[in-house]
Amino acid sequence: MATDSLGRAAQAYVESQKNQLNANLQMQKLNFENDIKTRDLNIKEMKAKQDALDKENQIKREELKKDIKSVIFTGDENK
Repeated sequence: MATDSLGRAAQAYVESQKNQLNANLQMQKLNFENDIKTRDLNIKEMKAKQDALDKENQIKREELKKDIKSVIFTGDENK
């Protein structure tokens, strides 16, 4: 009878460890998925910032081209 109790106690311990491992794995999975979502959002945010900077730089380049053409064709540095 003591062996049965010991066997049941061992089985309960193994089951409890298994449940703990499963809970830990589930938590790691959720953390990993959250990290991926956060990185994806950061990447999208950085791309949006880069797109805005590219657009701003393009506008500045166009303005500079106009200024250069104005100076070249008219000789007027003040437009």
